[in-house]
Amino acid sequence: PRIQERLTAVWVDQGDSVTQGQELARLDDAEAHRLVEVAQATLAAAKATAVRVQVDEARAQAVAHKAQLDYERTTALMENKVSSQADVDQTRERLDVANVDLQRARAATIESQRQVVMAERTLAYQQERLAFTRMVSPYDGLIVRRDRDPGGVIVPGSSLLQLISTNVLWIA
Repeated sequence: PRIQERLTAVWVDQGDSVTQGQELARLDDAEAHRLVEVAQATLAAAKATAVRVQVDEARAQAVAHKAQLDYERTTALMENKVSSQADVDQTRERLDVANVDLQRARAATIESQRQVVMAERTLAYQQERLAFTRMVSPYDGLIVRRDRDPGGVIVPGSSLLQLISTNVLWIA
């Protein structure tokens, strides 16, 4: 076993022939299933947040573009003495605020993308741990010894079964 858990089932016994990929035993996987479900929900939430943040960035970009156009118009009007310096200062302030909001939205987009990556990796890790609850035969072989019965807790590195390959025989 690769994880410590309670042994719930052993489907083979001494003298049984097994094939590659056949499930031999199973550990209690209830907690591992719940952790996978939590990781899936976290990934879904991270993806939804990423979509929302991208929309926020697009909005901030549109506001910044509009503020840039307003500033350029007001500056041109001031050169023709149609607009006042106060109007130019106001539009400049709106442009600066819009640019800062755009930078913040871009940073949030990057952060949300990283959260999606982290959630994907967490899900992969939890799925791998869930797979560790199933013990499968690595090759065709014969069970020559059974060391554990269901109900006991087994730890990584402990012996559950002894399996020998039927393709390669060692004679002593």
